[in-house]
Amino acid sequence: MNCPKCQGPLQFLHLPDGIDIESCPFCNGAFYDADELTFDLPFEDAKDAGCLCPRCGGAMRGATVYGGKLTLDHCGRCKGVWFDQGEMQKLRALSGKENVVGRRGPEPEAGAGPEPAGSEPAEPPPVVAAVPATREQILAAFNRKVGIKAKKDADGRKKPAAAEPFDCGLWDNPDIARNPCVVHDGRKYLHFQTSKPMTTYVLGEFNWRVAVGDEALARDFVCPPFILSEDKTEEDTTWSLGEHMEPQEVWQAFKMEGVPPYRTGTAPAQPNPHGPALDSMAPVFWKLAAAAAGIFALIAGFSQNKVIQTFPFQYAVTDPERSRVTFPFDIAGRTSNVRVKVDSNVDNQWAYFQMALIDTRTDEALDFGREVGYYHGVDGGESWSEGSRSDTAFLPSVKAGSYYLRVEPETDSQLLAYTIELKRDVPRVSYLLWAWLLLVLPVGWVWFRHRSFECGRWQESDHPWTTEDDDDDDDD
Repeated sequence: MNCPKCQGPLQFLHLPDGIDIESCPFCNGAFYDADELTFDLPFEDAKDAGCLCPRCGGAMRGATVYGGKLTLDHCGRCKGVWFDQGEMQKLRALSGKENVVGRRGPEPEAGAGPEPAGSEPAEPPPVVAAVPATREQILAAFNRKVGIKAKKDADGRKKPAAAEPFDCGLWDNPDIARNPCVVHDGRKYLHFQTSKPMTTYVLGEFNWRVAVGDEALARDFVCPPFILSEDKTEEDTTWSLGEHMEPQEVWQAFKMEGVPPYRTGTAPAQPNPHGPALDSMAPVFWKLAAAAAGIFALIAGFSQNKVIQTFPFQYAVTDPERSRVTFPFDIAGRTSNVRVKVDSNVDNQWAYFQMALIDTRTDEALDFGREVGYYHGVDGGESWSEGSRSDTAFLPSVKAGSYYLRVEPETDSQLLAYTIELKRDVPRVSYLLWAWLLLVLPVGWVWFRHRSFECGRWQESDHPWTTEDDDDDDDD
């Protein structure tokens, strides 16, 4: 039989009063027959749950109880009920009944009086199987084993003592600051977590003496796919070495049918699946980045990078004509770009320059424009400035020939002085930056996935890569 939720293999667990249930060790769900519950559940609004009953194979139906406060899956054929982890505790709270599981006994005889006042309630049967226990059950077992005496309330009834196992979150863990590491068999293991586990419940047979209340200092070190663990008590220290195995490997080793449950989260020693890709791409990236830089340097070395002409102009609002036309000039050499740079004297003003580079033989024109603006001032005793008095335009693939330049400015300045500089065959660093960006994109994507995996690994450790404050900042 498989779990209807995660498809993991179910195991039989034996409860008191001869009750056998089917429990999933992966998702901690459990299946109860209808007669294994002490009362009938008031199901409402039943709908298809999309899974099959692990007992008879019938269709499971999801229905609500207690006014829609809890949804449970039950079989329409055998009337069995499936409880996900935590749903049994919710049912106890909603029904007000502590004894939800048990064989239904005969109804009490009519006229039977209540329990005599002051009488001690019968002790509940001991827990004898590894069912998902509640916190109260664990504490009760812990108190009984270590011999903590129960107190009594005002009515004389026994009241459980308020003892709890040690809370590791309340102790000063020195390994968080020290962040130790261990070198073993040529591998460096990084510290993952230090805790103080306490035995609160014992079930099964052990090859050493174990008792409720035993404490130890446990430290885990990881070097995926290996994990090195230290368990230290007052008597001795034990080191153990483990290796991560994929779920399919375990499934095949035990010759289990079907497929393993879907894996969620990241195990401490689980290998990063993006590690090999990142390791192989990083050297290639640096080689290609260096090759791009070398090609750019070679192109820059053969570029003319030569000033053609510099034309100073001046414009006043009283001028009848705004346009300015230069005398003809020659552009020599191979077909390449031409850089046009504009410098002006704008001060808390703007200016727009409509320009055209015109071939004197064919009258073909390359039209373009540039805008400049420079503003500054003092605000609250601090000076500020924005914009620039100059700007640059690149004209690609300009053939050799005779040209002249036409400039027509627009401005709110009364008197505008500006200079136009033409430069031939200028190497552009932006091309190199774009090439590097294209090379970074695939490497950056693999690096991001690699880091996300590692963040998930270390999130539950003593050294998380991200904190809740970081997550809150991202949400803001």
